[in-house]
Amino acid sequence: MSKLDLAKIGLKIVASAASAAAAFEKGPWAAAAAGFMGTPDIVKDIKDFNNRDFDARGFEKRDLGEVNYIFAYRLKDHHKDCTFIETDDCMRYTFNIDGIELCYSYYSSWISGPWVKPEVTDKELNMVVGKFLWEQLGHSVLIDYKSKYGIVLREDYLTDSKTSKLATDLISYVKKYNQHSFSRAVLLCGESGTGKSYAARHAVSGLGGMSLRLTPEAAASDIDFPKLLKIFCPSAIIIEDLDHSKASKGVVKTWEEIRATNANIFVTVNNLEKLNFALLRPDRFDKIIEVKEMDEEVLASMLEGVPDEAKDLLRELPVVYINEFKRRVTVEGLKEAINGLGDLIEARERVSRVQQEQTQNTKGEDNEVVKDSKSIV
Repeated sequence: MSKLDLAKIGLKIVASAASAAAAFEKGPWAAAAAGFMGTPDIVKDIKDFNNRDFDARGFEKRDLGEVNYIFAYRLKDHHKDCTFIETDDCMRYTFNIDGIELCYSYYSSWISGPWVKPEVTDKELNMVVGKFLWEQLGHSVLIDYKSKYGIVLREDYLTDSKTSKLATDLISYVKKYNQHSFSRAVLLCGESGTGKSYAARHAVSGLGGMSLRLTPEAAASDIDFPKLLKIFCPSAIIIEDLDHSKASKGVVKTWEEIRATNANIFVTVNNLEKLNFALLRPDRFDKIIEVKEMDEEVLASMLEGVPDEAKDLLRELPVVYINEFKRRVTVEGLKEAINGLGDLIEARERVSRVQQEQTQNTKGEDNEVVKDSKSIV
C-alpha cells in the first residue's frame, strides 16, 4: 500500500478518534459509537485499494457463495502450493490448484477473493473448488445451517448403514432410471426406528459417488443451492427427519433447485401430515414408500444371539431401543437386560403418547389458522 493511501486512511482514523473524544462528554457508549462510525469507510478504503491492485494485475473477482469463507481458510491452512505476501493491512496468498492461479487477501475479520484470471470459466473454478472440498471433507459431507453463523460444512459421520431388502430394492429402482439419465427423488415415511435411514444410507453407498446430507434447517434455509450444488455436484443428497423441524414448510422454495441437479435424493420422515402438502405433489417425489416395520434381515443381524422370547418383544421396538438393549447386555449381562425389557417398553409407550398429543395439538393450531384465514377473507 502506498504512502498516500496509508496517509488517507490515517487521517480517517484520526478523525474517527476525534469524534469519539468529542462524544465522550455524553458517556463512554456514545464515544464508542462515534469512534466506530469511522470504521466502515476505513475498511472500504483498504478493500478498494486491494481490488484495484488485483485488477491491475489482470485478475477478476468471482463469487463462490456461502462456501467461500470455508474454502478460503481451508485452502490457506492445508494447500501447500502457494506464494505468500504480507502487507501492512493483510496477508495475500496466491494458490495454484490444478493449473489454475487463484488469489485471496486475508484481513483480520474478512477475506477478499477468490481472484482468478478472466480466461478461467466458472465451471472450471467450481470443479477445482469442489474437488478440494471433497478431498478435505471426505466422500460424505454434512451441510447444516445456523441462524447465527450461517452455513456449516463438515465430514458426515452418520454413514452407518445395514443391508436390507428395502435398500436393495431402492438401489435397483434408482439404477434402472439412472441408466436412462433420470435422477430419482424417494420419500421414505414410517415410524421412528423402522430402518428408513439405514436403508437410505445403504442405497447411497451402493450407488457410489459423493453424497451430501442436509439437515432440515439447511434444506429450508436461504442458502444459494444452485451455486452450492454446482460446486459439489453430488451424486446423492439425503435429508433425514424432515418433519422434525417446523422449517420443513420452507423447503418448498428450494426443492426445485435441489431437484434441478442430477443427484438422487432420499428423504425420510416419521409423519407425512407434518410436511407441507406442496411437497407431496407427484412432481416433487418420484416414489413414496411407507416403511411399517424394520426389515427382517436388519433385525436378524441386530438381534443375533438374543433368545427367541426376547426377540419377540424387541422386534416391536424402534432401533434406538434395540441399541439400548444391546448396551445393557454388554454392561449388565443378557439376563439382567432381558429383565429390564419392561422399562424399555414403558419408555416407548410414553414417547408414543407424547407424540400423539403433540400431533393433536399441531392439528388444533392448524385448524385455528384456517379459521382465522377464513374470517379474514
